[in-house]
Amino acid sequence: MAALEKIRNKAGLLIIVVGIALFAFVIGDGLKSGSTWNSQRKNKVVTVDGEAVDIYDFQQRLEKVTAQYRTSGSLTEEQSAQIRESIFEQIVAKILINNEAEKIGFEVGEDEIRDMFIGDNIAPQIQQNFTNPQTGQFNRTQYLTTVQQLESTDINDVPAEQREGFIKYKKWWEDLKENVILQKKLSKFASLVISSVSPNTLDAKAAYDESSENIDFNYVFQPFSSIPDSAVKVTDAEIEQLYRERRESFKQERAQIVDYIVVPVNPSQSDLREVEKHLLKGKEELVKATNVAEIISEYSDAPYVDSYVSFANLDENQRVFIQEAKIGDIEGPKLNGTTYNIYKLLGTTIAPDSIKINMLNLPNGNEEQVGKLTDSLLNVLHSGVSFADVAKSATNGQSDGSIDWQTETTLVKGFDVEFAASLFNAKLDNIFVLKSTYGQHIVQVVEKTKPVKKYKLANITATVIPSQETQNKYYNELNQYLTANQTIDLFKSSAAKAGYRIRTDVQFTPNQPSIAGLEESRQIIKWAYENSEGKISDIYTCGDNYVVAAVKGTQKEGYTPVSTVSDALKREIINRKKGEILVERLKSQSLTSLEAYALAVSTTVKEVKFATFASPRLSGIGVEPVVNVKASVTEVNQLTDPFAGRNGVYVLQVTAKTPSTQAYDETAQKQQIAMQNQYRFMSLLQSNKLLKDHAKIEDNRIRFY
Repeated sequence: MAALEKIRNKAGLLIIVVGIALFAFVIGDGLKSGSTWNSQRKNKVVTVDGEAVDIYDFQQRLEKVTAQYRTSGSLTEEQSAQIRESIFEQIVAKILINNEAEKIGFEVGEDEIRDMFIGDNIAPQIQQNFTNPQTGQFNRTQYLTTVQQLESTDINDVPAEQREGFIKYKKWWEDLKENVILQKKLSKFASLVISSVSPNTLDAKAAYDESSENIDFNYVFQPFSSIPDSAVKVTDAEIEQLYRERRESFKQERAQIVDYIVVPVNPSQSDLREVEKHLLKGKEELVKATNVAEIISEYSDAPYVDSYVSFANLDENQRVFIQEAKIGDIEGPKLNGTTYNIYKLLGTTIAPDSIKINMLNLPNGNEEQVGKLTDSLLNVLHSGVSFADVAKSATNGQSDGSIDWQTETTLVKGFDVEFAASLFNAKLDNIFVLKSTYGQHIVQVVEKTKPVKKYKLANITATVIPSQETQNKYYNELNQYLTANQTIDLFKSSAAKAGYRIRTDVQFTPNQPSIAGLEESRQIIKWAYENSEGKISDIYTCGDNYVVAAVKGTQKEGYTPVSTVSDALKREIINRKKGEILVERLKSQSLTSLEAYALAVSTTVKEVKFATFASPRLSGIGVEPVVNVKASVTEVNQLTDPFAGRNGVYVLQVTAKTPSTQAYDETAQKQQIAMQNQYRFMSLLQSNKLLKDHAKIEDNRIRFY
């Protein structure tokens, strides 16, 4: 009873104690739960419209793809970054297209899936994995047998020693199936988008009119620089006003503001002598070599390029060598800077040095869509429409299809030997589709230079790498500098005296793959995002350089402050005011001829021929849309008043207007516009841009890579 009485007397205190205990239990559990939630949140590599992707899933995909690429050699930092970017875009595309499909209400039906996997129209992605390398034909029997085994075999029936391989193969098959269905869904969405934008009669007539008249004109140009900047005044209010008008163009990513020092590590004289000794052995082998490519592969930093080169395109040392050399002669090793070269003359020929090429790259993607686009482009080209007009139409004026003059070497390096040979052997003006390692292209060789003597050289080139002893010397000196300058102010102010060049106020954005000019520098960008203002890094090795960095500050995502862009805005206002002054000066003189205007501004009359309203660039002028407009609306022999463009003030006199010999064909014009829309939309869909621009994407890759 006494015990019960004590409990009654202490009841209030007991309730408080129990309440506190319960609260501690609940809040403790809540904190644990919050900790778990925060941990899960930190593991999200990207969130797309609320759907998150875990870093472990992303990493699994990355490791699988990376392993496939590594079978053909090691990967550079840039290649690894490209693989990460590709996987990121694939994941984002999958989420976006699935969300869009659900929103709009379209899907890949069972009949379509059956047709792609076992029907008459097996998906191209599947066919390429079951193609006979000897015949180039799809082996349908092998494919169906393999799929049946994969789908019907129970893992428990597979021998233990084969299970790991079977599981990997089945996972590959499941991924391929998923990708085939996704690509079909993308193709259907592309068809939906493309078919929703159909050119009408007004579009067709406007497009024709913009290019239906060739205009020749003469002009006089006075640059804005003919007036000193001090002649005009710009107020802060004017800059602020222009900033408000252009504010949407000044959106910026978040960034870390960094100062950093780069120390190039150069080889010593001892290092140079060691490499020279090694190359002398290579020279002995090259003298008697029958397979030059193998020797060069063993001793040279650069691969053998199987092409003939004209005298004009050889470097200075190569020219000196071939002037006296006979076929089979060899010279070197010769040192130039830190690079040794050995040359051997393999042969000579007489052939064009270069060819002038038109080329239109066809987009990669759905084979059926690309095939239709290719056929449409070829039909228009073969009907007599110029390559330039078709290319401009297909690329929305961004390209006229010309890749100008190319040598055999540039084509071999840029594409491959077969690609270069096909073009150099092609008949002039023939239009055809040519495949390369990068895809398909519509090409046309329009001109060839006169045949000249060309030379085929074997070139062993070896750049000397600093020894470990040399690297240690540079490292220790930089480490001593860091020890003596441990604040960001000292780090910056003491650099010049110590003989170091410092880069200041450099912006690092989260997903930029590297620092310009520095190999393997992604590690520094990641370090900058893991550290706060005032922190100084350890010494990083970036290619042949040692690098140290200091975080100066952080730029938030949003709009670039007016102070950052004020110089550019001020320049625009200055040019505008200069234009007003120059125009008024010229108008006040009441001049009546281009020659008089030319004399007044101390210049000469220049000429432009074959311009149209739609010409993206004007010969000798560049991009000046107002000149296109003025030339189009001015009558022949009429003199325009002075007017300001982007770069200065112009006066024009139209000398001729020649209507196009091609009659207006509404159907053909609509077809060209449709091709242009198709080309543009396919490019947007391939880059995910069409869907990404309207999605909420939280990109957290900087936490992990």
